[in-house]
Amino acid sequence: MTGLRAFGGAALGLAAVLLSCARPATPPGLAMARAGQAQSVRVLDPSDWRRAIVGRWNVTFVVESVSAATRDAPAVWRTVSNRTLSSHLIVYDSLVQDFPAVGLRRSELPDFRSVLERSLSCSEPDRRVLGVRRTDEGVVVLDFVPEARDCGLRAEVRLGQDSLLGRWHEPSIGLAAAVGRIRLVRQR
Repeated sequence: MTGLRAFGGAALGLAAVLLSCARPATPPGLAMARAGQAQSVRVLDPSDWRRAIVGRWNVTFVVESVSAATRDAPAVWRTVSNRTLSSHLIVYDSLVQDFPAVGLRRSELPDFRSVLERSLSCSEPDRRVLGVRRTDEGVVVLDFVPEARDCGLRAEVRLGQDSLLGRWHEPSIGLAAAVGRIRLVRQR
């Protein structure tokens, strides 16, 4: 205590810093709030069509083709076979507006290195927002990295009673991309 008295008011400032360091880390998905961006979260309205996406899903990604592009050569697609990634996905009923991402809160994406031989582009593990929109043709677009425009993971699916079936792709400017099929089956 004698050492703290010697510093006078500075000791109180140090104590305040030590107390603030003891707070828990920022929860996943709030990284943008630290950068000064406001985040808004609200529960979906009971009549919102996106409620059909909410739930626990078994998800299977089948990789069909991977692009092998370099800066000096155009993209060359190579067909791949027997590359399937199975995982689980939870989509929550929380609508998140976390600039620039807007969508439903989701669980973490699986690790794509086993099927792509690299990480999924632009995927940030602590950004867990699933962009969801419906086209005029009734196709549901799932944007797993909604804040990214030229990378990430997108899927166009048809909504069934307990399943979502369709195609996925990894958008790209030209250095890496992949395409395939996606199937989500609701867990019971």
